[in-house]
Amino acid sequence: MKEEYERAKAEMLKAEEDTQFNYHRKRNIAAEKREAKMEKDEAERYQRLKDQLVTHQFYYAPHLPPYGDILE
Repeated sequence: MKEEYERAKAEMLKAEEDTQFNYHRKRNIAAEKREAKMEKDEAERYQRLKDQLVTHQFYYAPHLPPYGDILE
């Protein structure tokens, strides 16, 4: 009877550890996805602003060297 109790207790502890591990793993994956999305959005915003700057300069000051060359 005591061995059965000890075995069941060990299984329960192992199951709790596995549950905690999976929970933290899932949270970390979600955080990494959010961070990757933020980085992607920031890169897209930078590219859009850079394109606007080049377009604006080309339209309003075509005699100046392009800023796009400086930004790269």
